[in-house]
Amino acid sequence: MKLSICILTHKRPLLFKRCINSVLNNLPDYNIEILVNNDSNDIEEISSNNISIKYYYNKYNDLSKIYKFLFDSSRGDYIYFIEDDDYILPSFFKRINYNYDVNYFEYFSKPHMSFEGKKIATKRQKINRKNKKYDLKKFLNESNFKYFQLSQICFNKKRLNKFPLGNKLDNDLKLFKNIDKNSSFLYIDKPCWVQTIDGGDNISFDNLNKDSRFDNKKTNDLNI
Repeated sequence: MKLSICILTHKRPLLFKRCINSVLNNLPDYNIEILVNNDSNDIEEISSNNISIKYYYNKYNDLSKIYKFLFDSSRGDYIYFIEDDDYILPSFFKRINYNYDVNYFEYFSKPHMSFEGKKIATKRQKINRKNKKYDLKKFLNESNFKYFQLSQICFNKKRLNKFPLGNKLDNDLKLFKNIDKNSSFLYIDKPCWVQTIDGGDNISFDNLNKDSRFDNKKTNDLNI
């Protein structure tokens, strides 16, 4: 199994349908699987004749345990996490390069465009894209991760040293920084997915996080 796509969904059945169909409508010619956890028991279980789709209905007060459950249940060599209100672009599978342990994607962000305006958000992305040649250590040391999202990386499962637990806004970044620093790394400067606020909630932005289970306090133990 080459790739496991892990989808987390909660009380957004229509957005989940858009998310999973963005995968199914652009399937690659190699083996992938989809793992879904729906802790609100309100989705239609979409099936496929081409790939394995597994549905789980685990409920945890600690949301990171859902991420870890999907991670532990996956059979893929590579892992990709995505939330139900986001979706991948048709170019997603074409841009992944499995010769690298970590693929780091750019993305279109509706929150950024809403907060900063489309022109400023687009300009900021273009500035990020100047830095194309990195090893992972250098990238971690020099990049600004203020808006980091876990969906920005597709990574080799075996290269993750420790899975972070706890309902913290920094968990996405902690997971990224817990990947072995000697991992081979590819920065992909083309947007491969879309981050939205269509669900009226986003656990990665403190002012948009409406999930009562989540602790908005950021940790400060992210030094490399």
